[in-house]
Amino acid sequence: MSTTTDYEIARAVKLPHLKLEEGQQYDVLIENVMQEVPGIGKYDDNTMTVLDVVLLATGEAMQIVVAAVLKKLLNDEGDYVGRAYRIDVGPMAETGSYRHYYLYELQKKAGSANDA
Repeated sequence: MSTTTDYEIARAVKLPHLKLEEGQQYDVLIENVMQEVPGIGKYDDNTMTVLDVVLLATGEAMQIVVAAVLKKLLNDEGDYVGRAYRIDVGPMAETGSYRHYYLYELQKKAGSANDA
C-alpha cells in the first residue's frame, strides 16, 4: 500500500547516493564544501568524505563519496563550490591501490539554450 499524498517534496533530508563508475563521465554542479561523515556498514569505525552535487543533465540533487584522488584534485582547485565540473572516472592504477580521476571545469557553450 502506498502512503503518498498530494504533498510535494520540499527538500531531501538524505540525498540519494551517486556511485561513480569506471569509464563514465559525470557533469555536476558542486553545491557545498566536502564534509567528513561517519562511515557506513563495515566502515562504521571510520569517516568518509562526501560532496553534494547537482547532475547537470537531470537537475537531480545527489551525494557522492569522494575518493582520496578526487579529494586532492578538488582541494588543489581551491574554490570549487558553485562551479560546474566533469568528473571522468578512470581505471584502477596498476598497483590496485587507487583509481585515476580526471577533473575538468565546465562552462556553458556560447549560444546554448540555457544562456541568459
